[in-house]
Amino acid sequence: MDQFIEARRRGHRLLEFCDRLDEQKFPEKQPVLSDVYSRLGNAYLELGDYNKALDYHYRDFKIAETKQLPERSSRALDNLGRVYARSGQFAQAIQVWERKIPLASSALEKAWLFHEIGQCFYGLGLLRKKLSKKKLFSFVKVIMKDQNVMVNDHILQLLKSMIQFGN
Repeated sequence: MDQFIEARRRGHRLLEFCDRLDEQKFPEKQPVLSDVYSRLGNAYLELGDYNKALDYHYRDFKIAETKQLPERSSRALDNLGRVYARSGQFAQAIQVWERKIPLASSALEKAWLFHEIGQCFYGLGLLRKKLSKKKLFSFVKVIMKDQNVMVNDHILQLLKSMIQFGN
């Protein structure tokens, strides 16, 4: 816990420093602020202050979107989803993570997102109702497109089980 308190303290000191920077002389000010906001959001998440965690992760996301930084947008959406999921706001987590899917850089990251989304549906008690075959097959299509991932027996068995579960 102490490490997150210390991270929060350092993050706020960095924000004070960044506030004094002239953006004309330091054009990377906004991306640096984005990183600081992300870390502050993570510190607040670990300290259990979900409102402040959401605030800082939304600040990160706003900068990423404004500056058109897709990797940072993806990071911010992932963090926002984590805060929503951890605080029991599963519907919001699903919305955020569904926005992140097109930004995911690998099949493994997409698979993890689908896992997290499934966990949220489960948390809402809606897994049977919401896990549609269409969504499942779109996931398979995404994996099949990624040449870096070999679809092995384990994944195929998982998909088979998920299809049977959905019936």
